[in-house]
Amino acid sequence: MVNDIHVLLYQKNHGKENLLFDILSQEKGIMVHRITVLSSLNRYQKLYSSLCVIYDGEILTSWDIIEINKIKNAELPVLVLIRQVNKTVYAHELQDLQVIYKPEHETVSFIRSLIVKIKFLSMPAKQNVLEDLHSTHIIVIGASTGGPRAIETILKVFRTQSYGVIIVQHMNDENLQGFADYLNKQCSSHVVGARENELVKNGVVYIAKEKRHLTIQRQKDGFHLHYTNSQKINCVCPSIDVLFESVAKEAGCLACGVLLTGMGEDGAAGLKAMKDKGAFTIIQDKDSCDVYGMPKVAKAMQAHCIELPLQQIGSFLNGLDGRFKRKNKEIANERENYGRR
Repeated sequence: MVNDIHVLLYQKNHGKENLLFDILSQEKGIMVHRITVLSSLNRYQKLYSSLCVIYDGEILTSWDIIEINKIKNAELPVLVLIRQVNKTVYAHELQDLQVIYKPEHETVSFIRSLIVKIKFLSMPAKQNVLEDLHSTHIIVIGASTGGPRAIETILKVFRTQSYGVIIVQHMNDENLQGFADYLNKQCSSHVVGARENELVKNGVVYIAKEKRHLTIQRQKDGFHLHYTNSQKINCVCPSIDVLFESVAKEAGCLACGVLLTGMGEDGAAGLKAMKDKGAFTIIQDKDSCDVYGMPKVAKAMQAHCIELPLQQIGSFLNGLDGRFKRKNKEIANERENYGRR
């Protein structure tokens, strides 16, 4: 079919039969092509517009890095499936890779999560959508207990140049400025405390201040930050739910939501609202959480599109590249609506 995603499956062990190939082959909208040499990439690029490469190995070596860079140089999205990394590979060589660590035995649920990511990475980037907005796509992150370490881990890897990022971390104002200063030294991102009516800009990370709920409002020139009343919700202020629910309403499928470690249930309902409005949603997995509370509730509500270990979230976000799902009719409607205002 014309709109099918074509997956090029490169497996170092060419002869092995596995569940991965079988399930991908049965998935509606996906066509799987097994390739044994990477030199065939160019031929497939000429044939198909929607491509994704899966590099399936066991131990990632320096030789693999060279081969994977060939795929990246061909400007194709690539998922790297491995079980471990050889000690000859340096950490910085992994930062720009979409690395997924395989379980001991491939399971249907694991492969289903891969399918979600394949479809997401294969979405064509929408160009010139709502050109008058400073940030056409936003990422929102919610965290509580254990959040500062988790946020630092993500921002050290994540490149924010294509997005505005808004964070609610349950923290008092006395610590917020110090936290923002620390992140500015540790990460490439520009991190600031969120200010009333501030226009959300690409390449900037905004952290909500204490004692007021942070929301976004969509105006003609883009997304603006707005503080509301100080009444506690879910026993906290600012509330992750309040931010996420406003993002669901104002940004819809132009947003990605991430719910990290934390006690209680704040953020779970808001994440579900975002997902229901077409946003892509991520929760941190149990093993990497300091406190598996908020993501656990979100998972029970099926508020997530994918569950990831903390170490993989930053690199996953790097793969978004503006590929937020957007129907042509919706784009036309947005332009028409803005023209009337």
